Amino acid sequence: MAGPTLTDTMPELDDLMTWSVDKAFIAAQREIAPVGKDGENKDQRYNFRQAEDVIRVCSGAMRKYGLRIFPARVLSREHQTRGKMNVTIIEVEWAVRGPQGDVMDTPIVTIGEAADASDKATNKAMTASEKYALLQAFKIEVKPGDLDDGDRDHPHGVRSPLDWYLERLRLANVWYSRDELRRVLDVAANNNMLSAPMPDNPQCTLEQYVLMRGRQLVAEEQERERERAEQHEAFKAQMLVEHPTPGPAHDPWAVRPPQPTAGPPTVDNEEVPAEDTEPGEAPPAEERLPEQSEVQALVNGAKADADALTGIRARFGEAVLEQVVISSPWGQISANAAITLALDDIGSKASKKAPTAPRKVTPQEKATAKMLAEAQLQADALGVELHEHLAPVLPPGETDTSRLTSRVELQKLIAEQRPRTLAALIKAGHTAAAELYSRLGVYVPAANIDKIVAAVEADQPA
Repeated sequence: MAGPTLTDTMPELDDLMTWSVDKAFIAAQREIAPVGKDGENKDQRYNFRQAEDVIRVCSGAMRKYGLRIFPARVLSREHQTRGKMNVTIIEVEWAVRGPQGDVMDTPIVTIGEAADASDKATNKAMTASEKYALLQAFKIEVKPGDLDDGDRDHPHGVRSPLDWYLERLRLANVWYSRDELRRVLDVAANNNMLSAPMPDNPQCTLEQYVLMRGRQLVAEEQERERERAEQHEAFKAQMLVEHPTPGPAHDPWAVRPPQPTAGPPTVDNEEVPAEDTEPGEAPPAEERLPEQSEVQALVNGAKADADALTGIRARFGEAVLEQVVISSPWGQISANAAITLALDDIGSKASKKAPTAPRKVTPQEKATAKMLAEAQLQADALGVELHEHLAPVLPPGETDTSRLTSRVELQKLIAEQRPRTLAALIKAGHTAAAELYSRLGVYVPAANIDKIVAAVEADQPA
């Protein structure tokens, strides 16, 4: 007696719910038709049974008899690279469940293997594993007249002689190491592979490709060294702004020149102890720094009197005055620098009689100049006047940008305005300047601000 066919009446649902998984499986197996090898691999010239064809002939009978097949566990998964292809080999345990909810005692274990140039290798491998699970479970026949099963006679993948080198170059420890790249070239030379053409660019040989990568690594290392040097200089300048170098008056280990004294009073060539000094005790030395208010009052009183200013310097000495910070028309600077700038302004004889050698600009003054240069750059980029940009660090209502209240506050202002300035440079099309400005990091003043200003003035939009 012939078995049931696809045209047979579908069992009643209540009756079907009493069937075991084995009974439903046997009923479905009797209705599944053979599957032909309608798929064609044109590259390797073989025919195969497509996964969608296998699933299609099984799904009707499985729905009819309440069968479900699903992946119970992924037992293993392996990833490989073959040339330019990503390959996944996956082992899956499939379970078959019947209409009552019972599962077949023996699971179906199949292996799927697939290759893909992007990220679909695992998906394809799962589909292949499901295809073979159905083929093995239901023993699906091949259509009469088809060739031998191409899936069994699938030709082995042929590895190109270049594949080993390509796989090595994909490794991070090789791609980012000049030493490892040299080793790849040595192996290629021993195997006469230096002139092998690259798959994506036949005009480029393996040797040229590796050498280009090596030159790129050298250029990147040089760029990092340059940036490190600029950051180091910027860091030193920033430290000079925030922590001025102490002079001899603050350094207990500094060697100080002896100070001339009139000597103790004598009577008949015998020394007389100074007042308020016990015998054998040295008189107190005048080594303390003068009070800031004291020096401020003296400088304010001298005003444009060159002789008075020179007298203040002679009284305390340049080394001491360098350590006392006072308010001046040029901002918060040392008293010694304020006296020098005042003498320069009034063109006094005292300044003209100074040594012919030009006065050295202090590191603090250099740092301030660089910060003001960047502040001007920021003001121009943001479309405001410099005194408007510096308003938070100027006295209320002041427009003289030399009258800064604090270099540290100026430093903070510049750092806060860098993101806005960078956006403005990019919007204005100053690509070269924006590239340099984006590398400044957190250091203020910037070591290479002159290059950035020059790039803006050159006005080379993208």
